[in-house]
Amino acid sequence: MADHLLLKDLILIGWSDGACTALELARTRPSLVAGVLFFACNIDPTGTLEFRMTESIGNCLLRHKLDFTGMTPTFDRFDDLQPKLDPMQRSQPDYGTGDLKGISVPVTVIQGDRDEFIKSDHARHIADSLGNARFELLQGLGHFAPIEDPEMFNEAMLRHVKSFPVGR
Repeated sequence: MADHLLLKDLILIGWSDGACTALELARTRPSLVAGVLFFACNIDPTGTLEFRMTESIGNCLLRHKLDFTGMTPTFDRFDDLQPKLDPMQRSQPDYGTGDLKGISVPVTVIQGDRDEFIKSDHARHIADSLGNARFELLQGLGHFAPIEDPEMFNEAMLRHVKSFPVGR
């Protein structure tokens, strides 16, 4: 798609699974990517915390259910999805340190210190394993930082995005 639209110098901002999607594009198509902002995602199963239901997660799941209801004729089967997704969520993504070292574009890894899903030391490990990365820990925020405190999240995001080398 990027080739078809003649896009280049993409700045990719990924949250949760979207962060891994952005990282994969940076790994496989670095000539298109000026930088990646990688927020709240693991690169292998060791990076996740034990699941504990919280109010924020409950609100997120309710939002997913409402979205699903509006997009599919089988809206009443939303609850059937989770058992089918569990094996994938327990084993994916699965990037090794070697996969990360092959990523040459600048990456900023941002993590909330209260993330409900991802270990903070895992996020630091991701940044340390990349050849060209920075790390920032957002104090007092979790996995849903863009919703919890959009001002703090956007300030951090914009500060890092402005540093990516567009127009190489």
